Amino acid sequence: MTFLLTSEYVPKYGRWVSSPTVALSELSKNSKRVAETLDRAQRVHVTRRDGEDLHLTTPRHDQQREETADITTRILADPGLTAKLTRRLPDEDHGEGTAP
Repeated sequence: MTFLLTSEYVPKYGRWVSSPTVALSELSKNSKRVAETLDRAQRVHVTRRDGEDLHLTTPRHDQQREETADITTRILADPGLTAKLTRRLPDEDHGEGTAP
């Protein structure tokens, strides 16, 4: 059984994140291997021919997502903090260094 990697942009990380992908038919044939992969990756993308794709996740992954949503909600509820985090950086500050 071969797992493919699919990527999606995750705003929480500000980057693309890959997760193993498996067909639903492979999940039913090799559930133990998929479960082992899920333990390592925390999330597995399951493709289906006749329906919307699924994502299997661990409770730990779900808890992390809930915590992120909670923190984001608290930040957005505090106008002062939101202003500090979303202020424009000076034009000269691009986070770049000069090469010697």
